[in-house]
Amino acid sequence: MRSSLKNILTSAYVYRQRRSLNTFGMVVVILVLSLILTLPFALGFQGVNNEVFDQSYQELLADFPSQRVDQKLKDYALQEGQLVSREGSEEREQKLDEPAISIGFLPELEELDTLFLNNPSAFIFLEDMMVYQPREGDDFSAPYNRNTQTKLSSQELLEQFYQNYQKNYRKNQKYLFVGMRHILFLLFLILYSLLAAVVLNRLRLAQRFDFYNLKECYGASLLSLILPSLLASLWGYFHLNNRLMALLVILFSIGQLIMAYHFTGFKEKSLPK
Repeated sequence: MRSSLKNILTSAYVYRQRRSLNTFGMVVVILVLSLILTLPFALGFQGVNNEVFDQSYQELLADFPSQRVDQKLKDYALQEGQLVSREGSEEREQKLDEPAISIGFLPELEELDTLFLNNPSAFIFLEDMMVYQPREGDDFSAPYNRNTQTKLSSQELLEQFYQNYQKNYRKNQKYLFVGMRHILFLLFLILYSLLAAVVLNRLRLAQRFDFYNLKECYGASLLSLILPSLLASLWGYFHLNNRLMALLVILFSIGQLIMAYHFTGFKEKSLPK
């Protein structure tokens, strides 16, 4: 196996002179190895598990007491951001036991993710693709869609909220985890780059390959770090809808390429005879 690996590595190198190394061939070998080692890690990274949310939503929808919740909400009105009783303007302190899609202030994203919607204080209305918080004076006895002015039952409102959640919150969470994927990918490549530099240096000391100096060894390993990151960022830019993060990583990779070029030159050099 050791001799086979040696043959694979040496076959990718082109010697123009007796003791001259083709740096491009070396970079190709390192690039292939880095892609093999890092792409499975990056592609296998799972950010968002939506199965739990989907299951919770289906259970909630199946048990949603639309008529009872609607009847209870008819007895309350919104005043100064609080749901108060229509009879005596007394602030409601008790929470409804039924899981209702009626909340006064938008919960934290973690609360949305677990679908803890059993703390109602006001109905949510949807306007375009944004979650709309109700204004004072809205009629809570007949929930409706502001765009179409059509009345909605509690179950229909819950379904619209779920669709809105899909379009907005999951989209934002996707940005977050794609960014984490890029960061983890870069960190893993940095570790691999250091390992590659050590291995190549050991090979150089063993006189298996001829480097003009140690800087070219580290420059080549630096290039092996940059190119896979650049390719992954380009793929993310066009497929993951995370344009800002991918663009920043692309610019960062281009900057590293420039630094690596000035650091090594990547020129064919001949060792002194």
